[in-house]
Formats: sequence, structure tokens, C-alpha cells
Amino acid sequence: MISTNLTPLTRLNNRGSLEKFKDILVHSDKVIVFIMFDADKLKQINDKRGHPNGDIYLQKIANFIRSNIRHDDFAARYGGDEFVTIMPNIDLKEYIKKYEDYIDNFYSTDKQPDALSYKEFLEKTIENHFTKALEKYNDSLDEEHRIYLSFGVASSFPIPGSTKPRTDIEENIKLADERMYAMKEEHHAQMEALSEI
Repeated sequence: MISTNLTPLTRLNNRGSLEKFKDILVHSDKVIVFIMFDADKLKQINDKRGHPNGDIYLQKIANFIRSNIRHDDFAARYGGDEFVTIMPNIDLKEYIKKYEDYIDNFYSTDKQPDALSYKEFLEKTIENHFTKALEKYNDSLDEEHRIYLSFGVASSFPIPGSTKPRTDIEENIKLADERMYAMKEEHHAQMEALSEI
């Protein structure tokens, strides 16, 4: 993980480091992926078990994020219960191969929906990576020690041949944030439905 100025609690980068990193990204000619995370159930933990336990919960989430990103990825604490990860150097060859396999499998079946675009596929692949990693992390833990996350993924593709600074960095962070909140609303609705059973 790229690290500059770390927050004492989570040992992830702070907002100042994020702003500096975004200044670097505008000159990148690579595919970039943005992931926004929200620590579900943090308020309940703070209210029921106290803020020291809430801090431990945030540390667990930070450790989870750190252990599931690459060495040259960037992760920061974005706000009270929000985190951001930026994957700045996506290996297109790796994902093109995965995409080609997906398309081959898609058209060899009787599936009805349209095949995903390459951009959608890349975002869905990253989302699935963190979904499975979270399931694996929680699999052997009891309720008290599990972590719960909502997250959203967005991606930015460079314009071929362009030497102008990229202008979609903030736009994609906002999009990832919106998708994160959409997942959070889904989780909230699921919890309400379970409480009514």
C-alpha cells in the first residue's frame, strides 16, 4: 500500500494524502479504479459497546482493506466511518483475459440479459473480489467479531492519445460513493425485513 501521512487509529492515509495523490492521478495514462467503503454497524457498536470498541472495529476494517489491496494501491480514511481505496495501475491484459473468458462463457449459455461492457465487467470483478474476501474474513468468526461493509466501485479509463490532465477523478469518487450508499440502503432494508420476521 502506498503510504505518506497515516492516521494514528487506522494506519491508513489521511485526507491530505488523498488530495496529493489525486493531483498525481490527473496525469496518469492508466485505468484507475475507485472503491468507497462504509463501516456498517459502527454507530450501533459505539452506542452499545462504547467508542473504544468502535475504534477497534475501525482498525479491523482498515486491516481488512490493507490486506486485500496491492502494494501500489492507495487507501485512506475518508471520513468518520468511510474509507477510500484507489487502484491506480490496473493491468489491462489481466482483465482483458478475464473479460474474454467471461464473454466466451456468456455466449456459450442460454442467458438472456445483455453481456456486461468491459467497464462494467471490470467494476463487477473488483466488487466480487471484495465481496468474497469479506465473506472469507467473516466465515469463521462469531457475530461480535465480524465486520460489515457497504462499498461502491467506479472506474476511469484514459482517453487514448490525450496529453491533457484527467478531469473525471472527483466524478468517479462521487460515483463510487453513490454506489456505496445504494448498497448501504440495501443492507438496511434487509436488516429491517429480518427484524420483522
